Amino acid sequence: MRRRWFRMLDNVHVPGRWYLTDPTDIHGHDLWFAFVRGKRVPVEGAVTLKFNKHAPRGRRVDYSELSGESTPVVHVRVAEKLIEVAPSDVQIVPVSIPGEPDEFCLVNVVKVVKCINDEESRYEYRDEDDSYRIMTTLRIDPARVQGTKIFRPLGWEVAIVVAEEVKEALEQLGVVGVKFQDCTAGA
Repeated sequence: MRRRWFRMLDNVHVPGRWYLTDPTDIHGHDLWFAFVRGKRVPVEGAVTLKFNKHAPRGRRVDYSELSGESTPVVHVRVAEKLIEVAPSDVQIVPVSIPGEPDEFCLVNVVKVVKCINDEESRYEYRDEDDSYRIMTTLRIDPARVQGTKIFRPLGWEVAIVVAEEVKEALEQLGVVGVKFQDCTAGA
């Protein structure tokens, strides 16, 4: 059976959910966009997050992404499941959220894979560096993805793609706030 791949997305349609933003380290240094490059980030202690000032505080969800970037913030039980199913693909960073007693973590996806199927994807290129500027339909070539279960596609690192077994593990866990979009080429 052919392996299927899914884009993992923030379900912004969960009613009354929270929106988090402004990651800073224990020294107050801004970590904005530090976790979207597909590389491990040296972090000392917990990262502090704030509630987005342009949205109501809202209720917590098991999975959300930082406002303005595709960095997942997950409940610790979700982080533990990701470590269980894909330990070498993610860096888990503890976070501190004001007034939140439960444990949450940032998920830094540390694998980047050259695997976009250009024939089946819809996109525009940037002239200056040959990366994708706009991607309206993402399709992954399964033959080009080996040895990983969670990754960011090279050239479109704003996306997080997971193997079907990761999707199923999170669905079985009952994670609130995540949605999946099939992006397997030829599906």
